[in-house]
This record gives sequence, C-alpha cells and structure tokens, in this order.
Amino acid sequence: MLKMNLKYKELSLFLIKILLLSICIVQLCSTSYSNDYLSKISLTKKTDNFEIKNSFPIFSPQKKIFIKNISGEISTITRINNKFIAGSELLFSVIYSESNKCPKYNEHELSYADIENKYNGITLFTGIVKQNFFGKKVFRFSYNFEPNFFIPSKKNNCIFLTFDGTDFSNVPYTISSNMKINYDFIGKESKQKIIPLDGEMIISVNNLKSPTLNGYIVHPVGVDGLLSGKSISYLNGNTSISAEKNTTIYKKNSWNIRHIISIYKNNLCSKAFPNHINSRFTWNDYTGYGIIKNKSSIFDKDSIIIAESNYSNKFGLSQEKQVLPKSNIFPIKLNNGDCVVDAIIPSGNMDFSFNFNTESQLHIQLR
Repeated sequence: MLKMNLKYKELSLFLIKILLLSICIVQLCSTSYSNDYLSKISLTKKTDNFEIKNSFPIFSPQKKIFIKNISGEISTITRINNKFIAGSELLFSVIYSESNKCPKYNEHELSYADIENKYNGITLFTGIVKQNFFGKKVFRFSYNFEPNFFIPSKKNNCIFLTFDGTDFSNVPYTISSNMKINYDFIGKESKQKIIPLDGEMIISVNNLKSPTLNGYIVHPVGVDGLLSGKSISYLNGNTSISAEKNTTIYKKNSWNIRHIISIYKNNLCSKAFPNHINSRFTWNDYTGYGIIKNKSSIFDKDSIIIAESNYSNKFGLSQEKQVLPKSNIFPIKLNNGDCVVDAIIPSGNMDFSFNFNTESQLHIQLR
C-alpha cells in the first residue's frame, strides 16, 4: 500500500511538471519580448555651410531584431551673433548600415554619396529642423515601422545617426539627440524597402486678390521600378515651414500652409502633371484667391489622402511637425501610372509678398 501511494505521488508530480512546462511553452510562443535601447548624443560645431556631416554609431544589435518604433527628440541651440540675425538648419538621419561598417564617434563625412558608398545604408527616416530665432528649439517624434523593420543577425551590425547642420552665422551651434529604439526578437523576416519623398521650395501666401502657386513633390510609379508592384505599408517623417523674414507683419496677418500627402489613382497623375518625367519631380499650379476655390488636383476624387500637416500664424514663424498617417489606411497597392504626392497648399489674407521656405523629409515604407 505504501509503494502504491509513492507511485501515485511520483506520477502526480510528473504530471504537474508536464502541465507547468506546457504552460511555459504556450506563453513563450505567444509572447513578444519587447526591448528598448537608449541613445544620447550632443555636438557643438562652428560652420557656415553643410560641407561636413557628423556621424555617430547608436546601436549595434548582436542578434536579429525587428524594430517597432524609434522615438525621442532632437534639439538645436542657435546663439546670438554680431549680425543679430538668427538662421540655422539641421537635417538628421537614422541609417542602417548593410556593409558591416560603422562610423567612429563623430566621424566626418563629406557627402551623402560618400555615406552611401561606405555603408550601403538603408535610411530608416530623416527629419528637418529650422530655426529663425535665438535660443533652443526641440522637435519630438515617434516613428513606427509596419511591418517591423527586420535587421538580420550578422557581425558588425550598425545603426547610426548623421547630423547635417549649421548656423549660417558661423557661431557655435549645438545639436542634441535623445532617442529610444524599441524592438522585438520575434517577427517576420523579410527584405523591406524605405524610399524618400523629400523636397524644398519657396511658397507665398499672399493670395487675397490674385493667385499664388501650389507646390507638389511627386514620386511617380512606373519606369524607375522603385514603387512599381509594391504596397505602401507606412509613412514616416516631418515637414517644416520657416518665414523668410522674422518680422511682426508675418505674425499679425492670417495665413495657412497645408502639406497633404496622397496617392493619385486612375490616371490622375498624368492628368494633373501632363508629360511629367518618370522619376521624382516637383510641380506648380495656381492656387485659388479671395473667395475663388483652390482647384488643386489633391482634392480630386481619385486622390487618396493618407496624411496631412497644417501650419498657421497661431504657432510662430518656424515650425516642424511629424506627419501622422490616417488610421487603418495601409496597405495601399501601387500600380503603374499612380503617383505619391506631397502637395503644399498655401493661403493668406494679404496682397503683398509673403514668402515661406517649406521642406518635406518623408520616407515611404514598402512591402
């Protein structure tokens, strides 16, 4: 009888162990292990041009990972100079190196062609920060990757940050980053493309009595093969506006600038931009004015708007905004003849010259 009890106890313990192991296996299979990597970098430089780009390694994962999100802030400090004219600009980029090479801390690069040749990089995102006032400016961001961006396991993996910035008055200019990379070890392994939709132009908002010009940055789908047959799975990046002159007259009058990102379908691209080239290009057409409606193609029924950023006189003369896509809008299948468009739509209540520099630094994730 004692032997039987011992056997039952041993069997019970064995079954409990099997049950616990089964629970652990189920939990392991269904749990996504999320991790964060933190990076802080600060640089003070003194230049009056963009000749030197400064690169910094920020993350070297030793295992395969799937990047879910990169968030944080970029700050710039523009100091008073003897001309008392504030003017600084920073383009920052986060790049994954596919070449097994990584920059040294504050490695100097002379051009983006050099960076591409050296690192064979995939730019995960870029951002623009412009400043026409003295003091500190902060741009905060949170960029998702859908699907999560896959980085394979290999020796000398490297994600790095590049600062391309200057204070045009040749005084010390401070750039700082504080970033968090959120990633999983579990995900779908796939080769992904991220391509730019970026550009810069001068626009005018003085269309009270006569039209000014809408601006367009356009990437057609077709001959270059970058977009053909793909689907857009997400969009990251920011846009900026900066008044050419920091004067009170800009602040007192009412003006509005809209960046509208859209996919043109059903041959709208050829109708809106006749005889356009088959690679990325810019375009202009007339705005509305007074009570005359703006007839931009961006408002056409075959324009699928995926994101928008709005600027107005209420928030200053030097602004940046992260572009946030609409919920549940992706994926969007791209066909030959379509195009991806960033339309810049200005309006204002004045009839005298009123110019802004505007820039887009957008990246399209494809699958």
